[in-house]
Amino acid sequence: MPVRQKRSLLNHKNCIILSTLTESRNDMSNTDYKSTDALMRHLRNNGISISGSSQKQQLINTGYFHGYKGYRFFVSSHRKLPFHSYNEINATIQYDTRLKTLLYGKMMFIETAVKNIALNTIMAEIDSSSIYDMYDKVVSSYKNSPPETSEDIRKKYQNNKLNLQAPFKILLPPHIEKEIRKLPIFITT
Repeated sequence: MPVRQKRSLLNHKNCIILSTLTESRNDMSNTDYKSTDALMRHLRNNGISISGSSQKQQLINTGYFHGYKGYRFFVSSHRKLPFHSYNEINATIQYDTRLKTLLYGKMMFIETAVKNIALNTIMAEIDSSSIYDMYDKVVSSYKNSPPETSEDIRKKYQNNKLNLQAPFKILLPPHIEKEIRKLPIFITT
């Protein structure tokens, strides 16, 4: 049986617990827990200098997997980052957090603007605000694909359309299907 390793991180009362679960289809019995001090020893054994209550608290706050595992490589595991101290790791975490904070508001603005421009264009094209009109008139499907489209592609279009509709079908009960067709597109934004 294939064995899969899962790692999870728990932070409880200033103690980080690293659990390594070896899991097969019927076996979840091998668990190894490490305290924050043990994790610090592990980092030192792997070439990362870390010591003192300040760095211990930083490790607790950022977590082992986010704080160390999350920043060990660049793009792939073959491109290891040359960290030698936890100060370098923590500085990278702080830089990453500041960069995300700086960009988040602008990215949300762009995302909202692009989404609303697309919806306005769709609504104008179909001359309707109905979600199902959008599905029937704008989203490629088996029925509305060009005549020269192969059977396989038509089926793929239909499957994509059904996958797009699925969240609404799941959220809304079947007995209101006729009412669902009246829902405006802006509900989905």
